[in-house]
Amino acid sequence: MSRLKNFLFEVNYIPGFFLRKLNLAKIINPEPVPAQQDVINQGREAKKVRKTRKAFLRKV
Repeated sequence: MSRLKNFLFEVNYIPGFFLRKLNLAKIINPEPVPAQQDVINQGREAKKVRKTRKAFLRKV
């Protein structure tokens, strides 16, 4: 049983380790999940709003 567990651990661990090392996870799954993308876009919009507000206050 422990031999099987060790084997499965190594099989699962080694690819994950190399993927992290080579950063291939992004290449394999480059598309962000749509919901994730919405959250990212919301953050960008908020950033733009803050920047324009700051610039406006500076001018005034």
